[in-house]
Amino acid sequence: MKKIIYIYLLIISFDEIFSLKFGEEIPFDINNNEFELTFNEAGAILVEVTFNTPNILKLNMDFRTINGKFQVNPPGIGKLFVFKPNLVNKLILEYSSPSNEKGTIWMLPTTYEVGIKLNQTYEWKYNIINSFILSDVYHLSYSINKAEKDAILEFKYDNNMKIENNLVAPNPSKICQGEICKNGITTYNIKKGESYKINIAINVIKKPKGIGPTFNTYYIPSFSFHFIYEEEKNGKKK
Repeated sequence: MKKIIYIYLLIISFDEIFSLKFGEEIPFDINNNEFELTFNEAGAILVEVTFNTPNILKLNMDFRTINGKFQVNPPGIGKLFVFKPNLVNKLILEYSSPSNEKGTIWMLPTTYEVGIKLNQTYEWKYNIINSFILSDVYHLSYSINKAEKDAILEFKYDNNMKIENNLVAPNPSKICQGEICKNGITTYNIKKGESYKINIAINVIKKPKGIGPTFNTYYIPSFSFHFIYEEEKNGKKK
């Protein structure tokens, strides 16, 4: 009886730990290098791998309907994949030779909402352009639950990223306080005690349908955002 209870509690613990790993760096090595992901709804996922040794590691992404294998060289790579609901998706970090080298993997699906801490910086380092059959616009989701201080949100992105036909990627950000929303922000005043939702769009350029599958272009520019407390700003001015 004790063994059954222990295993049950252990499973709960693993589920809770894993659910908190999205949006955080997860260490891996040659013995701990496989991940299985299942989602209840369709979406997209950003994956970043950091690794310091060249030519021995590949990122194998098997998402059932699509797959890819990518060489990982220092300092690492970033990838965007889309997924369908209720399928088992696999990410495997394949070593081509024995190695003690460790790395980190960071994953953020659009089905997960990141709870923001105002003393941290949130970023995505890569300009991504990829083609998929799906055509929905997806969003990375962040939330501020009752901000502990007045602060200024500063948002930056690569405003020189070229997509198709020499078009420049637009600002992908959107912030909402209740029903009031603002698109394309670069700064925004956060008020103590108030709650906010921040979305970063993974946009899509839909192509005309023809014979056979239609591949649409998904893209997201690199971006980062952080917060400056009002007292810090006033201190700099003085």
